Amino acid sequence: MSTRSRRAPVVLSALVVALAACHTGGQPPSLHDPLAGDVITATAIANSDARNAWEVLQHNGRFTLDETASGEPVRVASHRGRGSIIFADSDTPLIYVDGAQLLDIRVLRQIPAESIQSIRILSGIEGTTYYGTNAGAGVIVIRTKAGP
Repeated sequence: MSTRSRRAPVVLSALVVALAACHTGGQPPSLHDPLAGDVITATAIANSDARNAWEVLQHNGRFTLDETASGEPVRVASHRGRGSIIFADSDTPLIYVDGAQLLDIRVLRQIPAESIQSIRILSGIEGTTYYGTNAGAGVIVIRTKAGP
């Protein structure tokens, strides 16, 4: 058996172990992880004039939040750099509340600001690390005081 063929299983095993160590299984980053996104704390939310989660995100300025004339949420989009290639709806971040993905962003208006423990905003790179390739536009993770 050649040296090359003996190394192949070892290299493959090392690759599998490395990939397994990198995969987090969709677990959100710890609130105390300083490297994972920006965190808006309950204290910062209480000091703002925001009444609900939608308004907290509006004050953050990291996303474009589109509304109807009556103020109903329509779309959240990531701010992108000049060199970005944007596909249809690829700039919409994923939104999770207490571990459940929101499919209708209008629910953000129904989450009172005083009930929010924290909002973590992950960039596209950070989002794909924790939530997979569908999170390329970023992730908004809201934790309420009541929990899941």
